Amino acid sequence: MLKENFENFVDGTAVDEREVATAFAYCDGAVVYRDDSGNLYYLIAELPEIFEIGTVARISGLEPVDTADPQLKEKILVAAKGGKINHAAN
Repeated sequence: MLKENFENFVDGTAVDEREVATAFAYCDGAVVYRDDSGNLYYLIAELPEIFEIGTVARISGLEPVDTADPQLKEKILVAAKGGKINHAAN
């Protein structure tokens, strides 16, 4: 991930890069995020395609991929591996 200055990321409060993940794909019903360590997270969204790829979010506001129901988890993993990446109708 590109290193950015997150000093003013949230209300002027400094944010450690280890606390954020970057949106890099989406699937039906979720935006898929990855942190610098390669861990996957997701955010349930009715219209995930409206989230811009490259957007960062605090990990504390995301769900680890292992908590997804089996169908959603499969869609997330397919998107993460590049299959149908960035397509909302998986």
